[in-house]
Amino acid sequence: MKGYYLNDVLPEKREDVKRHFQILQAEINRCETIINNLLEFSRRSDKELELIDVNSLLNITLSLVEKDLFVRDIELTKRLEQNPTIRANVDEIRVIPDMFGLATVGVKAEDLDGILLFDMEWNLAKPHNIFIKRVIDIILSSFAIAILSPLMGFISIKIRRDSKGPVIFSQRRLWKGESTFDFLKFRTMYLDADEKLRQFLQENPKARKEWEKFAKIKSGDPRVTNFGSWLRRYSLDELPQLINVFRGKMSLAGPRPYLLREFEEMRGYRKTILKTLPGMTGLWQVSGKNELTFEDRLKLDEYYVRNWSLWLDFVILVRTVKVVWRGEGV
Repeated sequence: MKGYYLNDVLPEKREDVKRHFQILQAEINRCETIINNLLEFSRRSDKELELIDVNSLLNITLSLVEKDLFVRDIELTKRLEQNPTIRANVDEIRVIPDMFGLATVGVKAEDLDGILLFDMEWNLAKPHNIFIKRVIDIILSSFAIAILSPLMGFISIKIRRDSKGPVIFSQRRLWKGESTFDFLKFRTMYLDADEKLRQFLQENPKARKEWEKFAKIKSGDPRVTNFGSWLRRYSLDELPQLINVFRGKMSLAGPRPYLLREFEEMRGYRKTILKTLPGMTGLWQVSGKNELTFEDRLKLDEYYVRNWSLWLDFVILVRTVKVVWRGEGV
């Protein structure tokens, strides 16, 4: 069983996918109405059923669903399968089980001697996957550090000339197993950034609502320096994280590094997300991050951990290069 989130889809295709989702939902609702009618007839007494041509009714009903039935009621499914008219006219019965509240991404259906099982996987919790990913991180990060060292040196000089403060910004972030690590970036903000943010949010109610929803300011952030704005546009402020990757504190691709204050907000998602190393880039960063809510970020990161593969990392890294090249920021 494969799960998808809308933000996994390329932006130019999302409207088409939305329309397909709407059509599917309408089909499910139509099938449910038909099935409920069948269920109502099945509850009638034999004497009442003698007055109804049941097979004609079934043929008319089945012509409405075009060879597919979407069913939520398991007992009804069994009864429908046993009906010869339905077996002759329906190609497929799709059961929609009541799994409300249960994450379905990364779930595989298995058979155990006739019993249906759902296998909940966490691909990045498996030792051999962790080893493969770590080897790739060491090779690529060491190569990138060697190639990009001159650029990183140039950026360091420019930061010192642009504003007062250290070149590298270090912050404690959540790590594997709910521990913490020092997250490194080139400094892009003024030293009194918190005070500037507080004053800005007080004076701009609209910006305050945006901050509460997205935990960031999309444009006109008063905390960011002139040179810092340019670094962020091309995601060059993220380059020191290559050191984190080489040291084994981060991965090239993975869940976003969450702030300590976001620990409680992560709720049940954190048990899955914090099973693996945070990444320099990830699904959130290449899926239109400025338009995603905090809840969306959590879902994408959980999806990544459960469904990780080398191909998924490759796709994320390629899309990251495209986003950076366009100056959209990651």
